[in-house]
Amino acid sequence: MSSPAVSSVAIGVDLAWGQRGRTGLAAVTPGGELVAMDTVRTDDEIRHWLQVHAHGPCVVAFDAPLIVRNATGMRDCERAVGKRFGGRNASCYPSNLANRNFADGGRGWRLSEQLGLDTRLENTGPRRAIEVYPHAALVSLFDLPTVLRYKRGRGRTVEVRRAEMLRLVNLVASLRTAEPELHVEGNEAWAAAHTSLDEATRPMHLNAVEDAIDAVICAYVALLALQAPDRAETFGSEAGSAIIVPRPALT
Repeated sequence: MSSPAVSSVAIGVDLAWGQRGRTGLAAVTPGGELVAMDTVRTDDEIRHWLQVHAHGPCVVAFDAPLIVRNATGMRDCERAVGKRFGGRNASCYPSNLANRNFADGGRGWRLSEQLGLDTRLENTGPRRAIEVYPHAALVSLFDLPTVLRYKRGRGRTVEVRRAEMLRLVNLVASLRTAEPELHVEGNEAWAAAHTSLDEATRPMHLNAVEDAIDAVICAYVALLALQAPDRAETFGSEAGSAIIVPRPALT
């Protein structure tokens, strides 16, 4: 019988906190092949996609808070990530119960419950959910001095974001020589996203692919957690949730 690390699919979910935002989704085989990449909006669409691509053994990496118990302020895991990566501008946005998005547990926790994904930190069962953070993952994996500036922000022009996003996709593609390997080039959705970036002239063109690319990063962290757990560093604890950040892939 195959071990969970050998047989489990790695899933990435760049989850919008609210119901109106775009959510990126990605699925990677145990062999490191990107087989699906998409964006959706509603909980029903997310559940359907995950039921198709993560119906068996899997680790689902959410870029979203999974366990929120603090009334105000930041979670311990968010503080810990900020302490390590804040100097490289990769601090987390605070999540707490005062935010209405988490008053009922939060979207990530609800989806995990509905899909039978265990959110316990020490769980090693066949269907697991973990929390990740792409900005910290990228600066750690590639030893970047600061985050890539591909997100929307003040003073970030289309030209700046497009150049940074093209740099991002090239870095992700370079993981084909990492351990574990990630192979994105043969996937049609990835190729289409790359073409969209090459031709982008407006913010909407970049926004349309940003979340799906982030989901691929999340999926790689899930793959690493499965196949190279010694390189998956945990920030936080069971009591206050935890964020998994990979140690460097390129040395």
